[in-house]
Amino acid sequence: MQKKTIILIIILVLVIGAGALWYAKSYIKAPVMNNNKVNVNKINEIDTSDWQIYQNEEYGINFRYPKGFYSLSEQVTVDSFYKYFSNENVKAPLEMSNDGIFISIRITNNEDFLNLEEIAFKCTGNPKETRITKVKNFHVDNIPALQQFENLFSVDGTEGGEILATYILINNLIYKISLYAYSDITLNKYRYLYDSMLQNFSLIDK
Repeated sequence: MQKKTIILIIILVLVIGAGALWYAKSYIKAPVMNNNKVNVNKINEIDTSDWQIYQNEEYGINFRYPKGFYSLSEQVTVDSFYKYFSNENVKAPLEMSNDGIFISIRITNNEDFLNLEEIAFKCTGNPKETRITKVKNFHVDNIPALQQFENLFSVDGTEGGEILATYILINNLIYKISLYAYSDITLNKYRYLYDSMLQNFSLIDK
């Protein structure tokens, strides 16, 4: 009887340990790494002289995006602004092929006066549907920014996917610049273009 009790205790400890490990991987956000390194050599090889220019003076943004990319719709709500670009002429990410990418810019008010780390964690949504990894601090247009990978789990019939998101906070406005793809293979394939867009990104009258 005593032997059975010991075995049950051991099994219980193992189950609790496994559960704690799963929780840590799924729910706890990744630590921030002070890594300012971007693939500068790859970016410097890109000739952006023939890239198209997008400028929105109302929201104070200016940047170049790759020639051949589509400038898609803009959406304005009471408290948010969205702008989309893609290498495919689609209306939404669900219409993309496996080689498609979707670049979005979202501008919202920082109503809760959060810092960058808090904003990035909050903007990922439900932690049961998103895993945050590879968080780093760097600068966009000499403004402090935070970048992280957001893995979207396939939930309730959604496609899931991979997001590389960059968050900027200035004048109490949150700028989220995201690169979305169905797989990490596609995301990494086009990441150098995204990095180059960030390098060309500037805020007007910041």
